[in-house]
Amino acid sequence: SFVPEPVAAVWGAQFQDILPENDDSEKSPSYLVVDIGGWTTQVAVVRNDVMVHGVTLPWGGASAVESVVDILKSESDEPLKDPRSLALLQVQARQAVAELSTKTRTSVHVPYLFADPSNHHLDTQVSRNVLDQAIEDHIRDVLIEQLTEDSMSPHMPKPTNLTSMWVSVITRVLEQAEVLPTGLD
Repeated sequence: SFVPEPVAAVWGAQFQDILPENDDSEKSPSYLVVDIGGWTTQVAVVRNDVMVHGVTLPWGGASAVESVVDILKSESDEPLKDPRSLALLQVQARQAVAELSTKTRTSVHVPYLFADPSNHHLDTQVSRNVLDQAIEDHIRDVLIEQLTEDSMSPHMPKPTNLTSMWVSVITRVLEQAEVLPTGLD
């Protein structure tokens, strides 16, 4: 049987003893699940192993990698569009995103990226602040424009940044699920 990802996230959390098992006594708890996937993020309320309401955002962890690829491409004087160059940048961008989750700066070395014999390699540094700003710019300039009215709370102003987007989306999910924040376990 098909299990929606937010329900699977709750089951996984229960299996890892992060959440208590549902004992079916009194009222079942509601959980707010934020499931960040590769290309999408789903925000949902789960109750009784059923997704009550959810919103899917067209942004995920791979989007952060793409932001680092764009940063690395901007470090080059040559246009980097061929599949080999993009694959090399993808590998290093994934590593950079992983390192920036625990560090404030990381070194990136992409060997043999350029044909110029005097300068074959791309050597640069990427900071978490630069990545955070690139993500914030992408969310402000692209993602917020892609969100539909079904994704955002009609009781809030249109989002202008990452924080207001999250507040609007989470408020929408809670409104549709008819759950107050105090009703979440």
